[in-house]
Amino acid sequence: MLLLVLFSLSVFLCPPFSRAIARAEEWAKMTLSIKDAKLKVEIADSPLKRAAGLMYRDSLPEDAGMLFVFLAPEKVSFWMKDTKISLSIAFIDAGGVIKEIADMQPNDMTPVTSKNKVIYALEANLGWFKEHKIKAGDIIPGLGKKEE
Repeated sequence: MLLLVLFSLSVFLCPPFSRAIARAEEWAKMTLSIKDAKLKVEIADSPLKRAAGLMYRDSLPEDAGMLFVFLAPEKVSFWMKDTKISLSIAFIDAGGVIKEIADMQPNDMTPVTSKNKVIYALEANLGWFKEHKIKAGDIIPGLGKKEE
């Protein structure tokens, strides 16, 4: 069993496989409206897509990003291995509330970990949240659980 897990990890983490996932044309997409800004996002909602993220991309359009969706609230960590783009990341709880925003630099292996349990992480170009006056405490409509 251990050998199977190690083999699976080696296949999954090898650069050609990660590059193929990163360039996949079949990412689900949506547009988020946050305050007066719109952000077109690709949705990383599987372990493979979350692992690939924005790796190996040379650029990201100005109002584009990636929304990472997790199965349950948890503290999450991100790093910038093989990521060429400077990014800002918002950690978002199950109610759609931004809990914190951090900046990340290309190829930095230092983990950026949420201080709170979150169910979403939203990456955009470095400074995008600040430029649009989006901060911790702001709510992203459409991401939170609906009240019954």
